[in-house]
Amino acid sequence: MSLTRTVVVGLFLASTSLVVYGGHSEPTFADVAYGKHERNKLDFWQAKSDEPTPLIVFFHGGGFKMGDKSNIRHILAMEDCLAQGVSVAAVNYPFLQHTNNDYIEIMKNGERAVQFLKGNAREWNIDVKRVAAAGSSAGAILSEWLGGNTRDISVLGIYFQPYGAEFWILRKMNKRFPPTFIYQVSGPGDEVHHPRFAQKLKDACDAKGVTCELWGSRKSGLPQLPDGKKPLSAMLEFFARQWDSKKEGRREGPAGRVPLASKRTTKMIQSDETREIRTWTASAGTSIRARLISETAGYIVLGKEDGKKLKILSSKLSQEDQEYIQSLK
Repeated sequence: MSLTRTVVVGLFLASTSLVVYGGHSEPTFADVAYGKHERNKLDFWQAKSDEPTPLIVFFHGGGFKMGDKSNIRHILAMEDCLAQGVSVAAVNYPFLQHTNNDYIEIMKNGERAVQFLKGNAREWNIDVKRVAAAGSSAGAILSEWLGGNTRDISVLGIYFQPYGAEFWILRKMNKRFPPTFIYQVSGPGDEVHHPRFAQKLKDACDAKGVTCELWGSRKSGLPQLPDGKKPLSAMLEFFARQWDSKKEGRREGPAGRVPLASKRTTKMIQSDETREIRTWTASAGTSIRARLISETAGYIVLGKEDGKKLKILSSKLSQEDQEYIQSLK
């Protein structure tokens, strides 16, 4: 068997042969279209709550050539997530054969799915500040790309970390990469999901000061979860700690907010129309794709993809966007 075929088969097996934890209910909404492509479909399970709920967005594996959102049943016990007040979405995305072998286009479809979900935050009772991306194998890479290249993801759940992160993720990782939970059950005999790939991700997170937990099985040689602890339970606890920590951080300082970049005592961001386009989210949950041109007197000026400019009050932005503006000074 050729190496290429071995890799594809390995990625496929990782998406279909995982440990099944059970507890899979029917989605609240099934096969919802989030784009024009036939594979732009997602399922959504809504947790019952009077308050907006956290959301886990799951991306399946399959080497970016195969797989389906239904594979979520091999990773997440849906009833456990819902019982803890966490809503879940499982996403299909176009494959390489649909994008002319353009990996980035696949990643952008994942971003489009997250943006669609956040756009329905009010109707589906989603807390847009507590959105996790989780995935297995190829879906892990897609999740990591979203974590490193968008402002939509607050925490990551990684299963079956494959090779490839050193090309797509690690080279651009910085301290703003989301806190990451990794569970690597595969052993050294799996050349696609070798334990060293999970360890490399953990080491990179540690080097950048990013909160990260790495757990594995006996055959992986990685630290094992305490007796009786299930990977999903450990991941949900990790997510909850990160979300709670972030809430506590917002309470610090006057009025519980980080000082805005528009204070007269701070340095203003000068005009710059070369910054990359990114996703901006308002505190109300709406979002827009644009590049930051300038910030002054409590307002920012954004350049939209169609060339139009938009002026927004800085205080109306999400806390993450306000922190991003601060980081440019």
